[in-house]
Amino acid sequence: MSELQHKTGTGFYPGLNTIKGILIITVIISHTVPDGMIAFILYFFHMPVFLAISGFLLKASTFKDGLGSYLKKMFHRIVIPWLIAFVFYLIFSLRDTGFTGFSLTNFIYPYYHLWYIPAYLLGAVLCFLVSKYRIPAFPVLMLTTLITVYWFVVFRESRLPVTEQTLYFLGDKRFYAYLSFFFFGYSLRNGLIRIKLPLLLLAPVLVFSLIAAVAMIYKHSPDISLVLPFILFNCSMILISVDYIGPKEWLQNKFLLYINKQSLGFYLYHPIIIFLIYRLLGDEKKQHVNNLTGLVAGLITIIIVYGFVRLLEKWKITNKYLFGIVKE
Repeated sequence: MSELQHKTGTGFYPGLNTIKGILIITVIISHTVPDGMIAFILYFFHMPVFLAISGFLLKASTFKDGLGSYLKKMFHRIVIPWLIAFVFYLIFSLRDTGFTGFSLTNFIYPYYHLWYIPAYLLGAVLCFLVSKYRIPAFPVLMLTTLITVYWFVVFRESRLPVTEQTLYFLGDKRFYAYLSFFFFGYSLRNGLIRIKLPLLLLAPVLVFSLIAAVAMIYKHSPDISLVLPFILFNCSMILISVDYIGPKEWLQNKFLLYINKQSLGFYLYHPIIIFLIYRLLGDEKKQHVNNLTGLVAGLITIIIVYGFVRLLEKWKITNKYLFGIVKE
């Protein structure tokens, strides 16, 4: 166990609800803007921080009745909505080829955004094992960080078809790529790793690591040179989020809080709206879109998904099975 100390001083984190709402918006925008600096910056942090906050909100006491009980609860909360979305996007992805295009790859590499739920569950299982068997957290964090680095350098920008990539049968490598951030958040919340750094240190690290990453992109530096800024930036943002923003009641905007509450519905179904928008624009692959068009498309997507969720949450069956809102 690390000698550094982490203390938030409160068990209540309203600020994290706001941050999660904002992060869902950044996820949607990142999927609508074209490849470029805006997309790079959004992809640079939104999922590492989101996974870390998800891990931070997972208390060790959640596993008090065992892993089976936890997974049963998660089956209703996230797995059933994920399976329904999986089938929907599977049919959607086969629209041009029909079932002649169906293969094992469709199962082990789900539609591009559906990796999140398996990654979350893998992270939760890892946290359970570490807590149950009292495995030292620091070596686990180092091992998962090495996996993150390997993904960042080898798989993140890979242009090879998935069937030609190494470790093909392990599935989408993002299942494993963000385990370090999820585990980092869990470890901070549950005292497995004790660290708290002053804001006057974290803020400059946050700024300079992002500047360094942007400069490296402009210089076309190899991916391995981006790893350190990537880790420093996200760890700094995570610590700022859980230590300095999480306990505060800042920006408790109803819209952002609603997006957080229904984050699963927003996450699962926004890609189909994006596809339809660009289909109407005659640019399904976003080959001719600019940043302004992408931002407008993102805002339209958010509005439409918001209306979609508000409509379907009125029925208990759709709210439960599509969005995972299960009233205890």
